[in-house]
Amino acid sequence: MSRFVEQNLVFRSASIFLALTAVLVFVFSPFVYVSEIDPTDIVAQSYRVLLRVRLFIIIAFAIGLVVSFYDGRVFRGFLLTLIIVLSYYSVDMYYFYNEYLSQSDVVFQVLYYTRPVLFVALILMYINYNKS
Repeated sequence: MSRFVEQNLVFRSASIFLALTAVLVFVFSPFVYVSEIDPTDIVAQSYRVLLRVRLFIIIAFAIGLVVSFYDGRVFRGFLLTLIIVLSYYSVDMYYFYNEYLSQSDVVFQVLYYTRPVLFVALILMYINYNKS
């Protein structure tokens, strides 16, 4: 906890926002996949499976980010990797899965379209990290 308090206000605010976003994702994630997809629509089924696997990868990176912060090593590396992976996933979702996004639940659309704010928080954390 002392490592967190030693950081400046911008870093702490951005990390609190990131933590609140993670809590909201975990609270609303059961509602993301409640929409019915036609069992014969193989493309929509594959999108759903791919998006779920990508969610598990992001969760693994988030856990690694927390562990690396408390460990004090390679935090910026994990943070930069998380930013890169999220940007790739965002571009893929926009260009390849836009049709599926428009048909998906409102919860998934809100989580997707508020992603630029998440990028701002991650970049602020990267810039303002004080390794002491």
